[in-house]
Amino acid sequence: MYELEELEVITRLYMLDELEKELSKPHFVEPSLSADGRTVWEDLLREAIIYGDEATLKLTLLYPKLWQPRAALSQKGDDMGTNPTFEKMVGEFACHEFNTWYIRGMSRRLMDEGENECRVYRAERSWEPQGSCLHHDGKTLKVQDIYEGHRARYWPKETKGAFSIPFDRRCHHTIGRIER
Repeated sequence: MYELEELEVITRLYMLDELEKELSKPHFVEPSLSADGRTVWEDLLREAIIYGDEATLKLTLLYPKLWQPRAALSQKGDDMGTNPTFEKMVGEFACHEFNTWYIRGMSRRLMDEGENECRVYRAERSWEPQGSCLHHDGKTLKVQDIYEGHRARYWPKETKGAFSIPFDRRCHHTIGRIER
């Protein structure tokens, strides 16, 4: 389970506001979702933002009819060279999406509160960072850069090397206040 330091009412309201702004224009839609999944996705995400977390979002998404029939098979293999299970794929997606909205809402909240910088930390302490995540643990970054980097690596087009947190689908990093 993720340790999101300020996942409380104010941050949830920021998360929801940012989600609604994005949904009011052309926006990212997970291609692995089925037609049924696309129909309910936004409501499931809203519900998790208001009442839950990444774990509750995962539970609501564990219905195969919400996914393309071959979604689990089309995913890249994990580090052990095997295909991830359906549950693992859904879990990674739920964690990534919930954290994406936590970061988006938290970065806007910090800017509104006059903060210019934030720190990057592992939201799941037992997870070991890999690849592009490895060098960011504990870094201090500009909040505006975090906010502007929303989905920059893959939406509206894939942009290799673009700055974004989470850094990729498996990244468990998030942001928090700089402790003073």
